[in-house]
Amino acid sequence: MLQAWLDGSFVPMSDAKISAFDAGFQHGIGLFETMAARHGRIFRGLEHMERMSESARILGLSDSLRAEALVDAAEATLAENSLEHARVRITLTGGDMNLLARTAAEVQHDPTILIHVQPPTPY
Repeated sequence: MLQAWLDGSFVPMSDAKISAFDAGFQHGIGLFETMAARHGRIFRGLEHMERMSESARILGLSDSLRAEALVDAAEATLAENSLEHARVRITLTGGDMNLLARTAAEVQHDPTILIHVQPPTPY
């Protein structure tokens, strides 16, 4: 069974679930990148993740995403699933809306980050 990376931990794909209160589910607030991996490495991974980090900052989802850490997590997900060649998707949402309903001074929310991989598919 394939493993997904959800908020920093590997979980079986069937257990990779988000809250019904997640901003991505509630309001469609989020970003995604779909990338190709060859020989266990994401093709132009750093460029993809720098773009995602900047988009997250502009949308107010997160000021602290590190592109290098996202690439490392994606490549760790490839390794965890023993896939050398794969399709990799990273989805980032606004996180728990219950927390977002409070003021920023009360709660600093974290985005939800999901990384999943699958064998490559033809487009």
